[in-house]
Amino acid sequence: MKSKSFSDRKVQLTLGSAILCLIIVTIVSFRGMAVSGESEVWVHHTHKVLESLQDLLLAADEVDSSAREYGLTGQASYLQSYKTSRLSVVQDQATLRILTADNPDQQVRLASLEWLTAQKLSRAETIIRLQGTDNYDAIAETSINGADDVLDDQFQRAVRDVRGEELRLLVVRDADAKWRLRVVKALLIIATCVGLLIAALAGWSHYREVVKHKLGWVALHNSEEKYRSLLDGIQDYAVFMLDPVGTIVSWNAGAQRMHGFTSEEIVGLNYSHLFPAADVHKRQPQEILRMADMNERYQAEIPRMRKDGTSFIGEVALTALRDSNGKLRGFSKISRDLTARKDAENNLVMVKEKMADLTHLAEHDPLTGLPNRLLLNDRINQGIAMAHRHSGRVAVLFLDLDGFKQVNDSLGHSVGDKLLCSVAKRLLACVRSPDTVSRNGGDEFILVLQEMDHPNQAAITASRVLKALADPHQIDELELHVTASVGVSVYPEDGADAKTLIKSADAAMYQAKASGRNKFQFCTA
Repeated sequence: MKSKSFSDRKVQLTLGSAILCLIIVTIVSFRGMAVSGESEVWVHHTHKVLESLQDLLLAADEVDSSAREYGLTGQASYLQSYKTSRLSVVQDQATLRILTADNPDQQVRLASLEWLTAQKLSRAETIIRLQGTDNYDAIAETSINGADDVLDDQFQRAVRDVRGEELRLLVVRDADAKWRLRVVKALLIIATCVGLLIAALAGWSHYREVVKHKLGWVALHNSEEKYRSLLDGIQDYAVFMLDPVGTIVSWNAGAQRMHGFTSEEIVGLNYSHLFPAADVHKRQPQEILRMADMNERYQAEIPRMRKDGTSFIGEVALTALRDSNGKLRGFSKISRDLTARKDAENNLVMVKEKMADLTHLAEHDPLTGLPNRLLLNDRINQGIAMAHRHSGRVAVLFLDLDGFKQVNDSLGHSVGDKLLCSVAKRLLACVRSPDTVSRNGGDEFILVLQEMDHPNQAAITASRVLKALADPHQIDELELHVTASVGVSVYPEDGADAKTLIKSADAAMYQAKASGRNKFQFCTA
């Protein structure tokens, strides 16, 4: 009895030591995975910094190019490109600042880079302002200034400094990760050797072998039962096993619910039965197994088939299973039905589209598609805010068609509506992209001119509008002639808010109409 008790204690001690070694191996393995994960994070971080630097460089170049082209040609498309590129520069700088927040040295380099970027933007702004003066000699001189080449060289050098530091840090971090991985591997080898030694010592005892065999059989049986119960309890995922050629060898309750096949119907068949016929014809099932074998894992959203012949989109993850010698033993496959998620995504897109349509209808005239009074007030307030910040001006042109009522009464509302649409198109052609053309109702239109330096610019636009509207309008087979009376008010001289500016422009319009029509009149009150 004493000998048996000693043997029992020996078995317990040996098993305990083996379990301890297993725990150590597991901890070391997880540490190795963590180190590898840290290395991948730093590599991804460096790539993000390099991508943001490249985006900043391209955006800065586009700012220079767009400003230069706009200064030389005055085309609005180049101005819009300049604004878009300038916004990209700001966003890229913010991204770089966030990505390098934990590196004081890089923050210093970024401060220098941001200063140089600000100089380039200031140079571009100078060219933009010069364009309005038609001083092309000054624009050309600003564009080819030798000092600008020095600034560009400094900017390029600053970008290279930031990029070089990131690459240097990546090398240092990668070396540190490799060293820690070597330490982990050494510990893993030691722990594994100790575990093997303990297992070898355990084999010296016949009694322990008997006990080990019995315990092993019980543990295996319990593990299989738990595994089977666990898989059958997963209802939202199809989980099953394949042999190396794709034959299904296990099938859980979630797979039966998703595909409709029972275990008795599907086990022993090739998993290609779960693919649409077109994909089977293209040998996609075999290709997926090949990719999973080559890359250890395959994951994608692909069409799946049910027993009744209907299809659905499933998220599939296929993992290669290998023995200790690296030989392929089969595959584990987990899939999920994405039908509900796809339906929700489609419904969300439809809701967003409907909301956008409703918003457009609420803010635009249904006949001409121009902004209505609601959106007009917002545009005027935006222009006032910008003009206040930059000491500029905003002009409001209140336009009323002369003799439109006679056209409407004599030729009908259909012709009148088409004439209003023709007027709207010509008004849009007379203004710049930052400006706004709005229909105020009936035959009244309101134009908002932003980013003005002098009231004379409003007079030039008003003359252009009168000339454009006076040309004949071809409506169906009719040639219609119409003129307009225009009243002009200017911020800040004639009002400090949208309501006052519109009221002042309206009063000026009536003065223009009273003085003979087909004229424009500035507010004199």
